[in-house]
Amino acid sequence: MRSAIVTLTALMLLVVTFTAAAASRPQDEQQDQANRKKQAALTAAEAGADFVLQGEYTGKIAHDEKRVKLGVQVIALGNGNFRTVAYQGGLPGDGWDGEPKTETKSRIENGVLTFKNEKAIGTVKEGVLSIKSAGGNELGKLKKVI
Repeated sequence: MRSAIVTLTALMLLVVTFTAAAASRPQDEQQDQANRKKQAALTAAEAGADFVLQGEYTGKIAHDEKRVKLGVQVIALGNGNFRTVAYQGGLPGDGWDGEPKTETKSRIENGVLTFKNEKAIGTVKEGVLSIKSAGGNELGKLKKVI
């Protein structure tokens, strides 16, 4: 008899647990769908200014008295915040030489994305990433490829 009571109690706990889980699932799914709808955009205009600047840029810049290929990924983080990753030799799959990449963080200010480190300053505007030395000398321009 005692064994039957323990088994019955265990079954009741399982039923209550599964019922509670099933009841909360539709709300979780509805919330997930609502969040996805907030993030979806069908056009660049709907996605905002961050989307327009985000992408991969490639070209040649002056470096140690010669022109070298450089690839830069511009990654939108939302709300005007960005992360850039620069690759010597070109983008991954397009010439990157495996050397350590250079990462910076930045924000859009006055409609222009500007990022800098101790060696260079980059600005992204209208599909072109312009790079200058820290001293202000133009090193090159990279074109957006994706």
